[in-house]
Amino acid sequence: MVLEFKNIGFSYNKENILFDHFSFSLKECEVLNVLGMNGTGKTTFAKCILNVITTYKGAIFIDGLNLRNLSIRQRARYIGYMGVGSDIPSNLTVFEYVLLGVAAELNMFAVPTVKEEHRVIEALEYMQCRHLRDKKMCQLSQGEQQMVSVARILVQNPSIIILDEPMASLDLNNQGKMLRLIKRLQKDNHIIINITHNPNHAFGLQGYSLLLFKERYLIGDVFSVMTEKNLSDLYETKVKIIEDDIVGKIVAIIGEDI
Repeated sequence: MVLEFKNIGFSYNKENILFDHFSFSLKECEVLNVLGMNGTGKTTFAKCILNVITTYKGAIFIDGLNLRNLSIRQRARYIGYMGVGSDIPSNLTVFEYVLLGVAAELNMFAVPTVKEEHRVIEALEYMQCRHLRDKKMCQLSQGEQQMVSVARILVQNPSIIILDEPMASLDLNNQGKMLRLIKRLQKDNHIIINITHNPNHAFGLQGYSLLLFKERYLIGDVFSVMTEKNLSDLYETKVKIIEDDIVGKIVAIIGEDI
């Protein structure tokens, strides 16, 4: 599986260019961390991959197939998405919502089998959410909704997984669980695109980082592009990278304006 970007660009107008001439490729077991301040195009970048935004320049290919030419069902077989504040049907139970993950595999009017329902239970157990199975989605906290949304992606089992701020609203315990899950998905041959505001999570996952500045970008190995200078420029505040013998590199925000 290869996800390839060829000369991707998007702008709302001539004065507001989010990214331009972006070319890169990702293979199985690779992760791309996307970082930047609000309004620099992180979620817009994800929407281009999801084909929610179709007015981008260039082309995106999945194993040589132009994303623009794929049907919604075909894209669902390749791409899974979890975003903060996603439009979640509030009237569905947790079990029903996670079961939506098998939709791309079913023919029209087909009914999920016992085997597929068992996959839902396994995913909920893995995310330690089985006790929520009969609750309505509207009854869950935002953090619980995020964990359940990941369970739905596990059932969907796409080749490419886009996580838009997956650690938002999660407590420290569940943040650690989410990081371990992402690493597991990466090892299981998935391509991971992790959109985050926390550079520490990018250091933890390693792989590649895409830094979206205003009207420019940097991409490369995490440790090559996520330097103190680049992160300070990115967030417009002084950033210090601390070396730790146990956990590796840790980012500290000094909070001093540049």
